[in-house]
Order: sequence, then structure tokens, then C-alpha cells
Amino acid sequence: MNRVIQYILLICFFNGLIRSESIGNNNSLHPIDVEVHNGVESLLIHWSYPDSIEVKSINIYRRSNQQNEFMLITQIINETDRFLDLECLESERLFYLVEVIDINGSSFKSDEIRPGFGTCLSIIETIDKEQYQSLTNLINQILLQSFIEAYPDISQNALTKLVDIILTDQLNDYIWIEEYPIRYLNEIKSIFENSFKFTINDDLLSEVHKYEPKIRNYLMLNPQEWAKRVNIIYSQIIDNWILLANSFDSNLEKLKTSKPIIISSFAVDDKRNSELMIIVIDPNQLKQKEISLIHKNDRKILELNSNLFPGSEILINNLQNWENAELWVDDELVDKIDFLSNMKIKKTLDNELIPTSNLSGIKVAKLNSEVWLNEILWDPENSKISLEVAGIYSGSEEYVVSINDKVIWDLSFEPNFNMVYTDSTFYLNDYFEENQLILSYQNLADSEINLEFFILDQKQQLMLHRYPDGRSWSKTDKSSFGRENNSQSINMDNSLIPDLFVLYQNFPNPFNNNTRISFDLLQDATLSLYVTDATGRIKTIFSDKEFYNSGKYTFDWNAESFSTGIYFFTINAQVDGYIPVVFSRKMIYLK
Repeated sequence: MNRVIQYILLICFFNGLIRSESIGNNNSLHPIDVEVHNGVESLLIHWSYPDSIEVKSINIYRRSNQQNEFMLITQIINETDRFLDLECLESERLFYLVEVIDINGSSFKSDEIRPGFGTCLSIIETIDKEQYQSLTNLINQILLQSFIEAYPDISQNALTKLVDIILTDQLNDYIWIEEYPIRYLNEIKSIFENSFKFTINDDLLSEVHKYEPKIRNYLMLNPQEWAKRVNIIYSQIIDNWILLANSFDSNLEKLKTSKPIIISSFAVDDKRNSELMIIVIDPNQLKQKEISLIHKNDRKILELNSNLFPGSEILINNLQNWENAELWVDDELVDKIDFLSNMKIKKTLDNELIPTSNLSGIKVAKLNSEVWLNEILWDPENSKISLEVAGIYSGSEEYVVSINDKVIWDLSFEPNFNMVYTDSTFYLNDYFEENQLILSYQNLADSEINLEFFILDQKQQLMLHRYPDGRSWSKTDKSSFGRENNSQSINMDNSLIPDLFVLYQNFPNPFNNNTRISFDLLQDATLSLYVTDATGRIKTIFSDKEFYNSGKYTFDWNAESFSTGIYFFTINAQVDGYIPVVFSRKMIYLK
């Protein structure tokens, strides 16, 4: 009995090996998988192959029912996975073989016995394929036609711009002012009053899908890709439509409460030549009035033509050596701006300034971030700046502080680091020779956007612009800007000085005679370590510009010979030729 069982198991084992080998051979014989998708006057050949194949070229073969052998129709010298065959006749069935040649000259073919096949579809109606160069373009035209039919009294230009916004990838609450021509706002007002005549619904999807057999192949999409992209764009349209409808009235009201004419942007070159962009909000309020720009004793009268419309842009240049400009309507000051050297700046309706590359258009939206600059202390005499950041860091973004495009502080924290306030101090005199320094605070996800920027003048006070937490800066004294933190909000434990060290709160604190000071040095650096009293006088020096390797360090401090009160433990760290980073912690000594 045992021998019979052993014999059966042995047979099963060898059969398994044979089956496994057979399957493996089939896979190795035909590693190229081919699909053919029908279309009007076209067939889309779509193939796939293992990632292990490094492609040199791809050969496409074709035969018809009347042919016995496959004929080479094209060779592709780039790594792709599809080919559009336009040389097919109506109702003709064609078969395809795909051969992939790797960099070593080896050949991999699709199944010749069971090849991919497709049939050219009949021409239902003539279609201008050049008109539909993308799926978004197709949906744009279908959506526009729907609006034109629903609102025949509204100009096509106004509706065209509306559809363009509906199909925008990213919208904000102020898109009506920032992107849509304000000359058309009153014209489309009827769309958003009462109930909509036209509602975006599944009828749009049905209309789009009617075009699938006509143009899908020409867009080089297989059926799954077509359906997925249509659904994505449709969902985006629904979301945008709701946002636009909900924000229309508030945007219209914001424009009504704005000045009739504003300074929207300016630029200054290295020779102190300045130019302004002025935008007309309400031309009716400017009729029979004198519009002028004033700088000190210079006065420039603006000659406005009679065909101005809401949103008209007026570029004023050749403002030689103008440091600022005031915009007057008759005897009323309506707007003003201070120029910044060698920069292009867009001014929002809320009088915030944002670096830009394009002077055209109106800007309203604020840039927000989860971490922001909370307080700035600028000491031009000693070329020293102290910065405080605040917020709750999620670990999803990375921020840097730069001066004249040189990074001085990389705010890299551990994910979910509960940061309330983090401070750092920098000495700038040895690193920047320019009199005027531009400090910028950026999100590395989009390095071209400054969340905040400031002008540090060695002879003058700090000029402030931008605040991503959405609140205005307050000035506490001649050198301090922002919001001073209070005792209830201070949470400095385990605060991280990015890329250099972690300075822990001393323990115990408050303390009686003895306390322990600890820090983690994240990279090799030259350190100065000392204790000062509340007036800044040094009481104890642990290290004076000595080199330390990265690692954990602990110092015990005995304050028995000192009076009770507040003291500060300070660490000054410098890596190579970079700007030193200074950080202090408060200690309370109680006898």
C-alpha cells in the first residue's frame, strides 16, 4: 500500500514539473501582450511587456483575412506602448503582431497563433479631428455649447471665459477676480441668480461618451483610460461649478467696495527705473476726473481714453528714481506703494505684496501654510536677525528661510512634531555685503512662491510683506515685529533647530543650585556654550568656539555662587562657512 501511494505521488510530482515547465515556456515564448481597439477609420494597437526588457526598437506587423503572412508596417525607435494605424478600410478586420527588440538584440514577440485583432468602424459622420486635440478640449466645446443654448442673451466671449474657469485644475475663492475678466461679471450675474437654467449633470457625460468611437483612438487612449479621464474631469467640473456659484456674490461685493482704480503691480530694475500697472475697476466713477501719480514733487497726469472697461490695464513706465508712488483721483488719495529694488511685485486688494513674474491681472488670495513666521527681531547695528516660527507641523511640507537666495535656515522637522514656537538667531555681516537684503520664507514644494518676504536694510527699519497665517503683523518696538508669545503658549521642550542641534530644556527647572543641560548635535560643528543672566552678561563659559563631533552632550551647571533669578543657556553653532545659528533657553534659579 505504501509503495502504491509513493508511486502515485511520484507521478503527480513529475506531472507538476512538466506542467510548470510548459507554462514557463509559454510565457517566455509570448511575453508581449497585445490589444487592438476599434475606432472610426483607425485601429489603436496597445501592447505591454515585462519590465526586465530594455527596449531598443519595436516592430509592428499586420495581416488581413486575405493574407497568409504578417507584413512589417512600421518600426518604432523609442520606448512606447501604442501605435495608431490609419491605413485601414471600413469594416476591415486586421490582425497584429508586435515584436520588441532589446538592447542585446534579443527578440520578443506576441502570440502569432492568437494575434490581437480589430475592425475599422464605419464612418457615421464627418468629424474634424483637429478640433478635438484633447479630451479637455472636447468637453470644453460640449460644455460651451450647452451654456450658449441655455443663455442666448449672454455674449459668447463671456460664456467662453466661464467654461475655461470651470475646467481649471485648481480654483480658489477669489478666482472670479484673479482669473475671470471682470468686464463680464455683471453680464453673467443672471446665471447665479435664483435657479440655474443650466445644470451640470449626467447628460454631459452621455454627450461626451457619444464621441468615444470617433476620437478616442486619435487621442491615443484605450477604453479604460478614456472612461477614467472622463470621470476625473467630470468630477472636477462639478466641484468647480459649486465653488464658483458659492463664491460669486462675495467676489462681486469685494469689487464693489474696492477703489475705482488701483495699483496692481510694479517692477524696478537695477538702474532704479520703475514701472506700474494700474487697473480700472469702475470706469464710470472716473469720468470727468483727473487721475495722477505723485512722487515727492513729481506729478504725472494720466490721460485715460473714453473706451475703458472694468479690468482695463494701464502700464506706466519711465519712472526714473521713483522710490514710491501715490495714486490720486482729483484730490483723493486712493492708493500708494513703496517700490522694492530689483523685483517684480504684485499687490493684492488687501495691500499685501507678492513676488511675481507677471505684472498683469488682479491678485486677492493669500498664500497659507501650516508653519509661519510669527516674530522678527532685526538689529541692523549688529547685522543680527532673530526669527520665530509657529504652527503645528504635520511632516507633509518643508520650509526654508533664505537671504538673497542663500538658505540660512532649513525648517525640517520630524513628522507630527508638535511645534508651537521655535526660535533661531543669525549674524549676517560676515556673509552678505549688500546694503539691502531680501529675506524670503518659502515652501520647497513650490520654490518659486515666497510665502513671506522682507527687506532688511542695514541703515533703515525692516520692511514687512506677506503673512501666511492671515493676520496682520504688529510692531512691538523699533526692532520687533509680529506677535510676542506669552507664558501660556510657550512650549519649547524638544524644540528643534533644524540640521544643527536639538537643545533640550534644562532639568530640573526651576532648580536649586544644580541643573543639567543637554543637547543633541546633529552634525559636526564649531560651538560656543555659555550661560548669561537676564541682562546678557556671561556668567559661565563651557566652550568658546571649540570643535565638536555630532552626538549627545550633557553639562551640569552649579549656580550656588550666583543670585536667584532668570538665566539663559545659549548655544552658538557653525558648520563650515555657513551662517552661525544661535539659540537660548530660559532657566529659573531658586535657592
